[in-house]
Amino acid sequence: MTERKSKAEEIIDAIDAGEVKPGARKPKALFAKIDTAVLFEQLADIEHQRWADWQAYFMGKLDRLDDGRLAIPVEYEEALRGLIETPFADLDEKMKEANRREVARYWGAIEAYVAGLP
Repeated sequence: MTERKSKAEEIIDAIDAGEVKPGARKPKALFAKIDTAVLFEQLADIEHQRWADWQAYFMGKLDRLDDGRLAIPVEYEEALRGLIETPFADLDEKMKEANRREVARYWGAIEAYVAGLP
């Protein structure tokens, strides 16, 4: 049984395929009109998935010590600190694109909401 993709996953796939650029108008068929309570819950759901994906990625970078504790490799910690301290405008294009991909998770829900406004 094939799992159905979320709207955010459909948008990310379309961006990856070069069919749309982040921030460009998407086909209206992807979006349904929603109220603010629904939008809020959709954004919370997307945020949880974004957080879970980050945690899985981050934990995959850690080293397990003999006593079971996890440790951040120094080079990874240094790279993260550099990114934390760098404003978006100063990021290299690869990192900017990674940030845009994260925004794309939310974009469909926001765009659908705005499209439904009078």
